[in-house]
Amino acid sequence: MDTFIDALLSGKTDRIPDGYDWFAPLLGDWDCDYYDEPEPGRKRHVKCEWIFRMFNKVEHCYDVVYTCDHAMKRLCFTKQGDRLVGKVLSEENAYWIFSDITPDSFRWENVRIKENGEKFQLCKIFGKRIG
Repeated sequence: MDTFIDALLSGKTDRIPDGYDWFAPLLGDWDCDYYDEPEPGRKRHVKCEWIFRMFNKVEHCYDVVYTCDHAMKRLCFTKQGDRLVGKVLSEENAYWIFSDITPDSFRWENVRIKENGEKFQLCKIFGKRIG
């Protein structure tokens, strides 16, 4: 367990090449505001937190596993311009997109992208750094 704690508290590592350290600006503690509309006319706003990071040096992408009390998802993230785009591997046309990343904030969207490029947003999060 001490090795795991040391890794969590450690600084920069050479295991992630500089050009692929995309999630570095997002490391830390975040308060998040989650917005969605699970049914037409029923909008929700939920407070939450976010924690993530694992680099796949073979595929040169981030493998991310997200879990909560009712779901578990595996994604593969790539960098597209100034956005981090994660393909939900078990769902067709499902993507998680991080954008507007600053030292103190970010935007996240859960979207479906149709073959014609049309984007449909299922939900979004606005994150603000704690502390």
